[in-house]
Amino acid sequence: MRIAALVLLGSLVLVAPAVAQETPVQPHKGLWGGFGFGGGVNLTSTMDEGSLWGFSAWARIGGTLNQRVLLGAESSGWLGSRGGVDFTRGNLSGVVLFYPRGGGVFLKGGVGFAYIMSSIYSSTTVGGVYYSNSTSQSQGGFGATAGLGYDLKIGRNIYLVPEVDWYLQAVGSQTSIIFGDTPGTNNIITLSLGLTWH
Repeated sequence: MRIAALVLLGSLVLVAPAVAQETPVQPHKGLWGGFGFGGGVNLTSTMDEGSLWGFSAWARIGGTLNQRVLLGAESSGWLGSRGGVDFTRGNLSGVVLFYPRGGGVFLKGGVGFAYIMSSIYSSTTVGGVYYSNSTSQSQGGFGATAGLGYDLKIGRNIYLVPEVDWYLQAVGSQTSIIFGDTPGTNNIITLSLGLTWH
């Protein structure tokens, strides 16, 4: 699974410049924003049983510095489950989107705050009485992101955005009786499809 994700990332890197040459410059001005959904894999080998696939989402908003550079804030998240445990990973980052040709293909980079949470939810009925219980642990730390995407115009100011992203989280390791060892770093690769407006 890790190899498949890396092959797809490499393919986008090779194909993107060729696509960009055929794309007219798209106007960037003022406020912009967007959101996207997809899937991703947590490559952290120290998680129980290794890498884990899950659901991912992101939202961004910001302003235009010039035709090639957009500045903004991004909230991104990844959610996976294994063995009755839900793993939530999120980043809140200041990001820069760079368009080498002014439109179409863009590169993304950013740094900020990372958040992780592991939780277990259970319920049972005893003698006709319903009982539920949830236990969780969370931690915060440093987060960084890098990505590659493409703005495909589908309306006057609306763009369809296929995107591949990498998220780094450095939060410090944890050990607990309930959740076992939680790794101090996470490397997550996501593939998503989003909508943005400029």
